[in-house]
Amino acid sequence: MKILKRLPNDGPMTWVAGSFAGRPPRKYEVHPSVEEAWLLEGEFNLAECLPEGLKVWHMTGGSYFYRPPNIRHIGPNSGSRTYAIWLSGRRRNWRRNILMIAARRKERSERRPVNVVHSPRAPKVFYAGL
Repeated sequence: MKILKRLPNDGPMTWVAGSFAGRPPRKYEVHPSVEEAWLLEGEFNLAECLPEGLKVWHMTGGSYFYRPPNIRHIGPNSGSRTYAIWLSGRRRNWRRNILMIAARRKERSERRPVNVVHSPRAPKVFYAGL
């Protein structure tokens, strides 16, 4: 996991994370805040404990989820058969921070030339504003 931005005192944050095949099963997680993510590349089975019972979602590159606070998720039914690369955030308005990071990156690139390589498999919504 690479943290892109984090506010002080365990505040909201934005990060990039990866998962790979063969990762040991994990315990369920619960967060008191909203969590949302884009699966940039790969595939992942995401388990959530909803009021109507356990639900496992099969996600592929370009998939997105929004999770309200206090929903148990991940757990032993989650994982990837290959790999997964996520752009994730935990806060009320984490997209604003992604756009701020992108704007700063654009300012730096206008000052000096930068070679940028984009994956053709990355979702178009990820490119918006970058």
